[in-house]
Amino acid sequence: MALAAIKEVKEAEDKAQATIKEAESKGKELLKNAEIEGKKREEDLINKAKEEYRKILTAAEEEGNKKAEPIIKNGEKEISDLKNISPEIKEEAVNLIVERIVMRSGNS
Repeated sequence: MALAAIKEVKEAEDKAQATIKEAESKGKELLKNAEIEGKKREEDLINKAKEEYRKILTAAEEEGNKKAEPIIKNGEKEISDLKNISPEIKEEAVNLIVERIVMRSGNS
């Protein structure tokens, strides 16, 4: 009877050890899966953030181009207007500049 009780205790201990090992194994597997899932979610979040960044950057560039377009066109028109100044106006401007330079030099 004492031997039977000892045998039952030994079997219970062995069963408990097997249960502990199985729990440790499942715990390690769960931890590994959690780490993999965590890394996957992290990568997904980073990719979403990069995509959002690209969208914001593209929208900002488009808005900047729209705002700059009339300014550029106005500048191009002014350049064209300056290139197409009549020779009489150019000569008059040159004479005014020369006159001011001569007057400054003469008054020194």
